Amino acid sequence: MGQVQSDAIENQFQSADDSQPRSLDSLIAEAAAYGEDSENESIDEKARKALECPCIAHLRGGPCGNQFSDAFLCFLKSTAEEKGSDCVSPFVALQSCIKANPNAFSKDVLEDDDDDVRKQDEVQKEDTPKQEYRIIPPIWSVESKASWLIKRLLLSGYHVIGTVRDPGNQKKVGHLWKLQGAKERLRLVKANLTDEGSFDDAIIGCEGVFHTASPVLGKPTFDVTVEILNPAVDGTLNVLRSCKKNPRLRRVVLTSSSSTVRVRDDIDPNIPLDESSWSSVDFCKKFEIWYVLSKTLAEKAAWEFCEQNNIDLVTLLPSFIIGPSLPPELCSTADDFEFHGRMGYVHIDDVALSHILVYEHPSAHGRYLCSSKVLDNNQLVSVLSERYPSLPIPKRFKKQDRPSYEFNISKLESLGMKFKSVEEMFDDCIACFKEGGLISSI
Repeated sequence: MGQVQSDAIENQFQSADDSQPRSLDSLIAEAAAYGEDSENESIDEKARKALECPCIAHLRGGPCGNQFSDAFLCFLKSTAEEKGSDCVSPFVALQSCIKANPNAFSKDVLEDDDDDVRKQDEVQKEDTPKQEYRIIPPIWSVESKASWLIKRLLLSGYHVIGTVRDPGNQKKVGHLWKLQGAKERLRLVKANLTDEGSFDDAIIGCEGVFHTASPVLGKPTFDVTVEILNPAVDGTLNVLRSCKKNPRLRRVVLTSSSSTVRVRDDIDPNIPLDESSWSSVDFCKKFEIWYVLSKTLAEKAAWEFCEQNNIDLVTLLPSFIIGPSLPPELCSTADDFEFHGRMGYVHIDDVALSHILVYEHPSAHGRYLCSSKVLDNNQLVSVLSERYPSLPIPKRFKKQDRPSYEFNISKLESLGMKFKSVEEMFDDCIACFKEGGLISSI
């Protein structure tokens, strides 16, 4: 998808003052070679030098300079098999900016680009069988999930300390300072999951800790243990080691996943899964389901550590999160939706409220499944196609050979939690997309 976006705007990189248009490929090639005098430089250093190339000065300093820089750097640093496929959001932002500033770019270029996009869409519609269409609901990034929790904590009157890798990166954290109560009761500090002790300053003195971060990782390139499993487990333990140093700590709430319950080969479709169920480590290894394995191992490691160190731990197990996003960009690492066959769904606001509920409720303990509804793919698209008839939603999917299951969410409901419906989730999601210009009005 990212490559499609970069191809679509390739010929747009022409200033109104330039007589000769330059393609994105030629600009990247020239800029990448600019000042590259050391093989020992990191990719970040090479990218920074490339951005300083005079060949792209008119783009860097133009009305879409920030958007161009973000897209250019992302493309240059991309390690995806299809170069740029992990850079959807910055390319969409750049394309939107170019369209919004037509006077700064060649009219012919903009018209040619529209023709290219139309032709590309026509070819895709002609060549792609109906069963190959994909619907990919947004998988919200860690930043979105944490942002919504911060919003709800501030609205509840809490003083919040948030940990981020770069508190000065306004692109990543600027939306947080717009939240009600942020200026008075929010503080952001630098921390990194891979650095033991980096959470000490943030956690010391706090009464409650919410650990929501866990990367959505793809296939390993050389060693699954080094690249995926160890970072997930060690990152969780680094946070808990800092918690151990805090004598005022009352409770830790860890965001796990409903996938730690349902990935196994012995599911009885007649018995809803509850918190006593664990995904099979052997099954995950056999079929290389690394994300689920990393979440399962990380949660088990957390329980072992907290039991040994007398830390009050509660884990929340949300299903597939749907709803509006607070950060200005979406996570572009969503897996192929059709593959899953059947999934649970939950509103992002319900996830945030559930975190606070299990933190505040004195009798909360153990694990809590957090999910509103479990649906097969075809059940979901039936609901969505009827509700949003103007959107290109497929009528049905090829049925996947996946075990049927339901979730027993009575434990969380017993604390007073009431979940929003699937219709409410997607209504809010679609409204967010419309407001952000990601889809046209319905």
